[in-house]
Amino acid sequence: MKLIKKTIIVLLSIFTAAQACAFCAAAAESDPDSSAIVGDVDGDGLVTVVDATLIQKYSAQLIGDNDLNITAADVNLNDQINVDDATKVQLYAAGLPDSSYAGLTVSEAVQKKKSSGDVIQTPIR
Repeated sequence: MKLIKKTIIVLLSIFTAAQACAFCAAAAESDPDSSAIVGDVDGDGLVTVVDATLIQKYSAQLIGDNDLNITAADVNLNDQINVDDATKVQLYAAGLPDSSYAGLTVSEAVQKKKSSGDVIQTPIR
């Protein structure tokens, strides 16, 4: 079962890497707010593997802060944007569990994290 999940994630990554270039031009504004959807870094209102690809590119320093919504990219609310956030977006897009706060608004995610007793980091701005 783990092999199947890993295979799905790898295939999604490969598929979206080819498509991501077309969507980079439509990246979201870098002025995030609490109504932004966690994981929706391109601002199209959906959390998709395209968003995961943008997070991967940001993590690899191939794109900058102005190319995606930084607040929406921190999917696990740990004050870091890295491949773990991209993986959470891929899981959410595939309908698999363990997607952290993807799909919630930033304010809903912060509230959910507070109610779970986890430490809240200062949002990335």
